Amino acid sequence: MPQCTYEIYKTREWTEWIKVGAGKGKAIRFIQNKIGIGIAETAVFGDGFNDTGMMRSGSKKYIMKNSQLENKVPGSIIIDDIQNELIKIQRG
Repeated sequence: MPQCTYEIYKTREWTEWIKVGAGKGKAIRFIQNKIGIGIAETAVFGDGFNDTGMMRSGSKKYIMKNSQLENKVPGSIIIDDIQNELIKIQRG
């Protein structure tokens, strides 16, 4: 049976196992390639250490206030509510 290596992210509420080489960053890059956009045209939203790979895939990095990533992602914007931020982005 093939062996896999995983990154494990854990809080008091949940545990997440992600196969090394997979993850949200890779998924975002796949979508960017599929629809023909780049980092400059991509916004990413995160709240936990499992989102760090994804943070390299967008030029606008939004981090939830009081989350694991607050003040840990250079150039990020701290937000209270994702839905409100998406409305602001849509309005331009």
